[in-house]
Amino acid sequence: MIKEMLREYVESATGRSDVTIDAPPNPEMGDYSTAVAFQIAKEERKNPVEIAKNLVEKFSSEMPAHVEKIIMTGPYINFFIDMHSFSKSVLCEIDEKKDAFGHLERNRQQAIIEHTSVNPNKPLHMGAARNSILGDCVARAMAAGGYDVEVENYIDDLGIQFAEVFWGILKYGDNPQEKYDHFLGKLYIKVHQEITEDDKNDIKKLNKEMEDPSSPLSSQSRHVVEKCVKSQIESLAKLGIRYDLLVWESDIVHAGLFDETFERLRKSDDIVEEVDGPLEGCLVMKLGRVFPDMKNPDKVLIRSDGTPTYTAKDIALQMWKFGILEKKLKYAKWDESGTMTSTQSGTEMEFGNATNVINVIGSEQSYPQEVVKLSLKLIGYEKESENSFHLAYEFVTLPDDKFSGRSGTWMGFTLDEVIEAGEKKAYEEVARRKPELSEDEKTAIAKEIGRGSIRYNIIKYAPEKKIVFRWDDALNFDGDSCPYLQYAHARCCSILKKVEDEQTPDYAFDHPKEKELIKALSEMSDVIRSTCREKRPHYITKYVNDVAMKFNSFYNELPVLKSERRADRIALVRATRQVISNCLVLLGITPLEEM
Repeated sequence: MIKEMLREYVESATGRSDVTIDAPPNPEMGDYSTAVAFQIAKEERKNPVEIAKNLVEKFSSEMPAHVEKIIMTGPYINFFIDMHSFSKSVLCEIDEKKDAFGHLERNRQQAIIEHTSVNPNKPLHMGAARNSILGDCVARAMAAGGYDVEVENYIDDLGIQFAEVFWGILKYGDNPQEKYDHFLGKLYIKVHQEITEDDKNDIKKLNKEMEDPSSPLSSQSRHVVEKCVKSQIESLAKLGIRYDLLVWESDIVHAGLFDETFERLRKSDDIVEEVDGPLEGCLVMKLGRVFPDMKNPDKVLIRSDGTPTYTAKDIALQMWKFGILEKKLKYAKWDESGTMTSTQSGTEMEFGNATNVINVIGSEQSYPQEVVKLSLKLIGYEKESENSFHLAYEFVTLPDDKFSGRSGTWMGFTLDEVIEAGEKKAYEEVARRKPELSEDEKTAIAKEIGRGSIRYNIIKYAPEKKIVFRWDDALNFDGDSCPYLQYAHARCCSILKKVEDEQTPDYAFDHPKEKELIKALSEMSDVIRSTCREKRPHYITKYVNDVAMKFNSFYNELPVLKSERRADRIALVRATRQVISNCLVLLGITPLEEM
């Protein structure tokens, strides 16, 4: 709130768009500071102190709201806040907006976020879960940032990896004694242990037959995939993750979206059909002028046998998301949660037509995703190309290995198993600390702590940071953790439950601990804005952890209910509870009133 206001104020006065506002190292120097004079001096080769002096004189003629005075310390420009008017403004806004505090105004833009999109041949393990949790948090942040959000899961039901497990079903039978995705995952391992070269040829033929909508195997394979996807979604639902739409590759193929895409691509001078050489008969995107230093920059889109590559499929999907294609998909209801699914015989509805597309895909796909982005530009869709965002992330690995579907290293680390273990450990902690609670209360609290901890311990890391899965880290309940935040929220609730005769606050905050907390509370909208701009939801975990730390510091040093300034501090506790709650919701974590 105040930082963003000051940034806009300084940018307007200087004509710049790169101003930063920070807290000075010493509170006596002011509440906020900018080093914009340094930036101007470097470009104009002038004295930064002289520039700062001129800016302060200019600023002082028209002070922004809640600013008491502006001074310079050397080349730094420091702002002192009128805490009475500022704190009243912040706390009243929080009390008025409640669950919507920190959210930005609607911007009339539609953002499609595609996440999860794993092969439908095994259960989700913790490696794949990072994609889903990351995508879900970005979707929540974008919605709070003013976007109309559409969350999609792309199902590759025609890929060779599913064909392998479907071949296993035809050979060994389909009679699971366990959750269906777990059954398929183990069958996939068995297939790769026993498969022969002749079997691989049969699987290729099977995959081709699966693409034919008139074949009985096509509908049978779709039925198997749907059962697997339902099992995967059942696991994700435990973490509060859901979708607006499931998009199936087979539906895109049968609706003719691939054919239309390739017709458009062929019109570009940079996309050619090779007539000789090793790529004879292939449709190739020539990217030598774009990546002059890359050894093999050209990208095959259509193989010589007429089958599209994964990148070509991604281009078609991206074009559909932006509403570029004329051909349409049809849709039907998937489940009772409101999720819809593409289908071959449903109803046309308004999906796609995005202004912004965010694809949550591992960093190993950075080059193919760049090709997808460039393809739109090459055929004349520059705006859509600019608004294509690849949210790249590093995978979660095991201490001594990586997760592999074929070798089965995921066994013992599935999302279902980790959730169960998290709830069990949380129950032990709750039972130890709160033995007076009923069994139902202990179980309910443990469920939210365990599931929230899994989400938090994935999302608190920057996407580009590798995560090595260790049980102690995944189920950590101390320090920078989900339970730490839930406990801060519960502590606020406990204080507020004791309030019977609440009085009108005076907003006379003068203690440094109060000031720090109020300034932190005011910054929630700035954090959401940065999260949406950079697609980095760990900004929210860092922010809410800072708010909780400042609240605990305030609470441990200053009395609330027995204070002479009781009304002010109760108002501050109520505002803190609301901000922590709002942030936890953005992270997909349940705010608890009791722990």
